[in-house]
Amino acid sequence: MLENQINFARESGREDKKAGSAWNCSVGASFCLVPIAIGILSFVYLSRIFIGKDKRLRIKFVLNKPRV
Repeated sequence: MLENQINFARESGREDKKAGSAWNCSVGASFCLVPIAIGILSFVYLSRIFIGKDKRLRIKFVLNKPRV
């Protein structure tokens, strides 16, 4: 009887650890992926500016250019 309770406690403890590790993994992944996503978006935006596909910013650069 006591052995069954010990085994049950061990099994339930393992399940809790699995759930906790999965939760930690998902939280870690979200903390890891958010800066990566921000970096990708900012890189795309900056590359659009430098390539010149964003018309509004190109107009600003043209207007600010000193006239010779």
